Amino acid sequence: MSMRSALAAAALVATTAFGAQAAAPDRYEFDKSHTHIIFMIEHLGFSKTIGRFKEFDGHFTFDEKQPEKSEVQVTLKPASVDTSVPDLD
Repeated sequence: MSMRSALAAAALVATTAFGAQAAAPDRYEFDKSHTHIIFMIEHLGFSKTIGRFKEFDGHFTFDEKQPEKSEVQVTLKPASVDTSVPDLD
């Protein structure tokens, strides 16, 4: 899974934590107690390692009438990566 795919998946997960919103575009901050930035690393097709970023920030705007104008911004702190395998972190 590429970093771009991981970020897209994270944005999708973050957006599902929020219900239907008003018609006007609004900005929503990630609720860190309900949002997780996770990824998977596959090694030669034999094993997979799942990791997460412990420190991140982000927001999104959603325009129901013009979805193409919606936006997601995510900031990750690379030093906060956690795979439960210290040599990978």
